[in-house]
Amino acid sequence: MSTKTENFKYDVAFSFLDQDEPLVMQLNGLLQERLSTFIYTDRQKEIAGTDGEKTFNEVFINQSRIVVVFYREKWGSTSWTRIEETAIKNRAYEKGYNFALFIPMEDSPKVPEWLPKTRLWIGFKRWGIEGAASIIEARVQEAGGTIKVETSIEHAERIARDLERRKARKNFLCSENGVKAAIQEVDNLFLELQKSCDEINTKIGWTFDKFLPTSKDHLFIYSSGITLGHVWGVRWSNTLDEAHLNIRTWRGKCGFPNTFHFPGKEPVMLEEFLFSFDTYDTKQFGWRNDNTSERILSSKELAEYSIKLFVDAIHKLKAEKLNR
Repeated sequence: MSTKTENFKYDVAFSFLDQDEPLVMQLNGLLQERLSTFIYTDRQKEIAGTDGEKTFNEVFINQSRIVVVFYREKWGSTSWTRIEETAIKNRAYEKGYNFALFIPMEDSPKVPEWLPKTRLWIGFKRWGIEGAASIIEARVQEAGGTIKVETSIEHAERIARDLERRKARKNFLCSENGVKAAIQEVDNLFLELQKSCDEINTKIGWTFDKFLPTSKDHLFIYSSGITLGHVWGVRWSNTLDEAHLNIRTWRGKCGFPNTFHFPGKEPVMLEEFLFSFDTYDTKQFGWRNDNTSERILSSKELAEYSIKLFVDAIHKLKAEKLNR
C-alpha cells in the first residue's frame, strides 16, 4: 500500500545513539510544532509497561511516515538501535527505502552493506540544522504528510520554550556548576586523546611523548617531529566567560619542560583553533568551535578531530622528508 494513502501516528521517528541526543532534540525543536515526531526519551511514558521490542517494531514499521537515522558506524550495535535497524530492514523488504533518511554523523561513514547508497544524505556540515529540518519536512510531504501551520499562540509558545532553554543554558554556563562540568569535560577530553594515541601506538607502532602537568589544564603530545597541544583556560570560578580551549599543532617539540632549541630551530606553529565548552540542554556537554556555527562536539569527537589534525601534520612532514 502506498504511504500516501496510509494514516500514521507519527510523521517522523528518530533513531540515534545516545551521544547524538542533544542534536536530535535541537532538530526536533524545529519540527515538533509542524510535525508529529517520535523520540524514545520523549515517549518513555507511552512505552513504559509495554513490550519494548514490540512497541519499537510497531513505531518504525507501521506508525511512522518516515524514519530519520543519525548514522554512526556503531549504530545498530546497541540494544535499542539494533531493534530499530531490524525494523527498518523488515519494512524496506516490503516497501523499499523511500521512507528512510540516513544522516551520517562521521566524516567517512562506513555504509551498511544492506543500505542502498542513494539513501545516504550529505549531512549537517553542508546544510546545517535548519537545512536538515527543511529537508525532513519536504520528505514528509513527498510521503503524503501535511505540514501543520502554526497558529500565533503555538508560535509564541515555541519561541517562549526556546528562550527558556537559552536562559537555562546561559545561567548554567555562568555558574560554579558550569565551571565544574567544564573542568570534568577537559579531563574526559584528555583521557580520550591519550587513549587514541595508545591505540595508534598499538596498531601502527608510532611512539608518543606526553606531558600533562599536575594542574591538568593542558596536554602536549609529541611524535615524529610534530606537537599537538591543548590548553584550557578559565579565569573565574563561577562563570565560563572568556574560557577557551586552545588547540594548536607545531612543527617541532613545544610545550615540554626542559626542552632546548638551537637558534633558528624553534618550533613553528602550524594551526590553531579555539573551542568553548557548551551545552544544549544542561545535561550533555561538549565543545563548540568559536569560529563556526557547527554543532557541539562531544569530547570523544573533539579528540578524534584533534588526532586527525595531528596525524595529517605528521604525514605531511614525513612525506616531505621521503620526497627529498
